[in-house]
Amino acid sequence: MSIDEAAEAYGLPNLRLAITDYYCHARSAETQVEMTAKNMQIWSKVQVQQPTYHDQQLVKLPQSLIASPPSMRLPSG
Repeated sequence: MSIDEAAEAYGLPNLRLAITDYYCHARSAETQVEMTAKNMQIWSKVQVQQPTYHDQQLVKLPQSLIASPPSMRLPSG
């Protein structure tokens, strides 16, 4: 899925601008970042873990985050 297709599917009209802005800031931080269509991936599901608030050594169980485009059943996606 291209950036423009993802922007349309997920209702994110400023997605291309936000990504461009991010890369401009990353470049100004003297990192070597190249913005090419080959390097972009659109993920609809990721799994995250984080440490607990009171004990940074204790890690919570992983949770899956799923992004869905807006639909009649889920207007906010």
